[in-house]
Amino acid sequence: MAKRVVIALGGGPHAQIAEAIATAIVAADPAADVRIVPGFVAAPRRSRPRVRWTTARQGVVPALADADVAIVAGGMSLYEACAMGVPAVALPVVPAQAPTVRAFAARGAAVAPVSRADVRGAARAALNLLGNPQQRLALARRSARLVDGRGAWRAAAAVVQLVHGRPGPIGPGEQRGHS
Repeated sequence: MAKRVVIALGGGPHAQIAEAIATAIVAADPAADVRIVPGFVAAPRRSRPRVRWTTARQGVVPALADADVAIVAGGMSLYEACAMGVPAVALPVVPAQAPTVRAFAARGAAVAPVSRADVRGAARAALNLLGNPQQRLALARRSARLVDGRGAWRAAAAVVQLVHGRPGPIGPGEQRGHS
């Protein structure tokens, strides 16, 4: 049974980091299958056995839907993986992402390697998750609770409450309790 890993670190030089991580993963685990979603780059690199590149048009969400583990940067791809309940290794590829990655790791919603762009640490963390289904499940549950996809509804409710002095709208499928 293949173990699916998605790597989404963005384009440009981050694509080289993704390729190095993918190489380390497939070298260490013969059952690993890696898909790299490089962001907006002129052309994806050539795929090879057990490492496939996909285009930005296909986006990260379809790739995440099939992933056992994701290695993502500390931006939107981290939030998307968490909202989908995909166990994530978060790797800040720019300094501004480090606080977000630390916050997710501190809450047990992602695994974070020791330093920025830590290729070996990211590969090792993904391999550890692939080998531990219980840890993957626990991480997926914590991350999906943290990023539940209802933030826009909560923000809208807060704005309405500020403007009108009463509770705002609720999201789809939510019910307001009677007091």
